[in-house]
Amino acid sequence: MNWLKEGDANSKNFHGVMSNRRRQNAINTVSLNGVIVERVNNICAAVFNHFSAHFKTVAAVRLGVENLRFRRLTGA
Repeated sequence: MNWLKEGDANSKNFHGVMSNRRRQNAINTVSLNGVIVERVNNICAAVFNHFSAHFKTVAAVRLGVENLRFRRLTGA
């Protein structure tokens, strides 16, 4: 809050806090089916494979409306 009020003095403290925040936000390991995945390239591949498999379309039978008869509103 002080940084918002007083502005960034580009201080050593400011850079220390930001460096610590960057370390806390990093993803170092991922658990995939009970297996721990490490290293950036392996984590990227695991995340990509998970979501690409998750969002693939599955052939599903979907009901159509071609043979349904709906009531019509009249302009009366």
